[in-house]
Amino acid sequence: MFEPFFQLPGYAVVNLLGSYSWKAGPTKLTAQLNVDNLLDKRYFTGSNSGLLGQFGAPRTFLGSIRVEF
Repeated sequence: MFEPFFQLPGYAVVNLLGSYSWKAGPTKLTAQLNVDNLLDKRYFTGSNSGLLGQFGAPRTFLGSIRVEF
C-alpha cells in the first residue's frame, strides 16, 4: 500500500446561501445568492493517489433568479 510523503492539516470551508421570494402578479420570483469559501481561506486539496493536489477555489459568488409561472 502507498504511504503518503506528508499529511495535510484539516480545514473547514464556510459557504453561505441567501434567497428572497416574492409574487409579481401570478408569477413567483426568487432571487438567490451563493457564496463559497466566504472567509476566503487558502487550502490545499489532495488527490486519491496522494501525489498530486491543488489549491481549493477562492471566494466565489453565484447569483440566480428563478421565475415560476
